[in-house]
Amino acid sequence: AGEGGARQRPVRCFAQDDLLPEVLVFPSGTDLHAHPLIEQAHLRMQDKASCLPAHVLADGGALRFGSALDACAAPGNKTTHLSALMQNEGQLIAFELDAARAKMLKGTVQLMGARNVAVRTEDFLQADPNSPPFDSVQAILLDPSCSGTGIPGREKKKGGERSEADQHRLERLCAFQKK
Repeated sequence: AGEGGARQRPVRCFAQDDLLPEVLVFPSGTDLHAHPLIEQAHLRMQDKASCLPAHVLADGGALRFGSALDACAAPGNKTTHLSALMQNEGQLIAFELDAARAKMLKGTVQLMGARNVAVRTEDFLQADPNSPPFDSVQAILLDPSCSGTGIPGREKKKGGERSEADQHRLERLCAFQKK
């Protein structure tokens, strides 16, 4: 029995996504949090939009690459997705500036068995692209923290000025990405 005594029905209906063959699509409202495949880290839950960066990069050749880089890697869902698309081969360097988020990233990498991922707790912008191991990187996944500024009508209030709250939020996000 589930919450409130309701019985949870086994999941029997799903499909393979038409555009992302590594993605399984379940009916709206399907709760897989307690499913054994999730609990045992055989599957990772992620919305389709979050799967696109790794998939696009892999279609661009990351599966052939010996080395790729994730510039803003925590919490690690896109990183481990790309690792899986690389068939856990080659090298995937995962940068995370924040130590607490890097710890979470390391946990995700370990949980998902992404053996080709090397986590670095440092600023990706400080890496010298001409020195090892960065000189062999052939692909970069860059999906920085969402600021919400790309949502039409949200970035400015009437008159073209940002609200004080929006300005403060953007400053915090900027500081999060920089030292």
